[in-house]
Amino acid sequence: MGSESNDHFERGQEAMRRWDWAAARTAFEEALGVEETAEAHEGLARALSWLHNEQCFEQWEQAFQLYRRRGDRPRAAMAAVWLANDLIDFRGAAAVAEGWVSRARRLLEGLEPRAEHAWLALWDAVSELMGTNDPVSSRDAATRAVALAREFAVADVEFTGMAVEGLALVSEGRIAEGMRLVDEAAAAAVAGDVENPNMRMTILCSLMDACDRARDYERASQWAERIQEVALGWGAEEVFSACRPHYAVVLTWRGAWDEAEAELTAAVRELSAIRPAMAIEGVVRLAELRMLQGRDEEAAALFAEVEHEPLAQVGRGRMALNHGDASMAVELAERYLHRIPTADRVERVCGLELLVRGRLAAGQVEAAREAAEELRAIASTTEAPLLRAAACTAEGLIASAEREYAVARRSFEEAADCFGVAHAPFETARVRLELTRALEALGFESSALREAEAALATFIELGAAGEAARARSLMAQLAGAVPPPPTGQVPSDLGLTEREAEILRLIASGLSNRAIADELVLSVRTVERHISNLYGKLGVDGRTARAAVTAHAFRLGLVQPS
Repeated sequence: MGSESNDHFERGQEAMRRWDWAAARTAFEEALGVEETAEAHEGLARALSWLHNEQCFEQWEQAFQLYRRRGDRPRAAMAAVWLANDLIDFRGAAAVAEGWVSRARRLLEGLEPRAEHAWLALWDAVSELMGTNDPVSSRDAATRAVALAREFAVADVEFTGMAVEGLALVSEGRIAEGMRLVDEAAAAAVAGDVENPNMRMTILCSLMDACDRARDYERASQWAERIQEVALGWGAEEVFSACRPHYAVVLTWRGAWDEAEAELTAAVRELSAIRPAMAIEGVVRLAELRMLQGRDEEAAALFAEVEHEPLAQVGRGRMALNHGDASMAVELAERYLHRIPTADRVERVCGLELLVRGRLAAGQVEAAREAAEELRAIASTTEAPLLRAAACTAEGLIASAEREYAVARRSFEEAADCFGVAHAPFETARVRLELTRALEALGFESSALREAEAALATFIELGAAGEAARARSLMAQLAGAVPPPPTGQVPSDLGLTEREAEILRLIASGLSNRAIADELVLSVRTVERHISNLYGKLGVDGRTARAAVTAHAFRLGLVQPS
């Protein structure tokens, strides 16, 4: 490389260290204008990749050919691996990527162990986990990558390999062991011990993925704040965008649905524009959130965009179950589980949860028990509280189906305690509805109504329209077990006007303030004034007020059981 070309090349390298991709591109193009070298093509390929320009493919190919012609097999192999990486990120072209990785393997055959072998082992580790859901093979490859990386002092591979190994261990159910590795790798990434931005992104996404799989949302919440902080400090928002879908799961779990929606829409928008293949998970998670919000048409459209993704099949199965199609729910759950091997234990949990509910809805109690037993085995091995909650919920559902209501009650109470400690309002409320049914069957109608009332308050606050409707229906049934005053008559000691009683009836039916105003041909402000007076007379306020007045309406017989 001549001195002038070398000067441009060094400026490009310095710009890359600052993550100034535009300046790096200019410098490498200037270097190539003076002299064509494999190194300058490689530098330009890296800069174009981070500028989201698919011309990077051509530059990687040029670098590969020039390295190969001069007999530098290791550098040619690495150009092939990085080309494969960009093919996956930009286009999701797994088959083409594997072709280039095969070229890299052949080039490294017969060479003494070296740093490039560490990179190739790392590729294998990621591919086995993300491509074939084989955590055992992934862990073995990651262990090889880490050992080689330490031997040849390749910190980027060492810490990324640790993160992937940790994620594989979590998937196997060895959660505590795996989390220690991903925590350490993430600490190295945010501290700057990992230089390559792709590797930083892989490590941090592996961490959030591990938290998501293990349902360790407290850990994820703590790390998400730090990840966002450092990503913005690096000037690499894309790093955080790639992690956003996992962070949105944390927000959804915690009941911050508006924030989760903002994160998901931003992630899908940003990644669709720059690296479309990486946007798929965000689409799935946004579809799941739309389903929780009762926006089923939007959810179905989003699921249709990514219908072949395994998690989308689980989401579609949940929607089918919500609409009473148990056979479709079972079919989709089984299809998902067929794609996830038994070794990938925690990834099977969501499919098993759906399968239990679907089989019970189809009247297949014994088949549901088989799925619940696998779920319990996973929960017992991992000792993760929220996986235990999932197992308890499944066991409670089966006990209810067999009319073993005392057993069901204990299972649902344990599940509710676990969900409550984890600050998971939606899941807590959903299991409280199941507890309501068990309490009613045991003759504890008043306790059952209180549980349903608490669940409804949560669903209203979250905006979970479908579950809120189910809660209202159950409350109506419970109220029907207690002889009310004649329908339409309100005890005089409550002091409600005829208009307030009518509004009370409409609130209990699930109407919004706007819908009530339209029904009664009033302004929204007038309705809000009546509601304020109504709340005062019934002695309710705060976020649970709407659920409380709904319970009053059912107790007073203002709404008939459906």
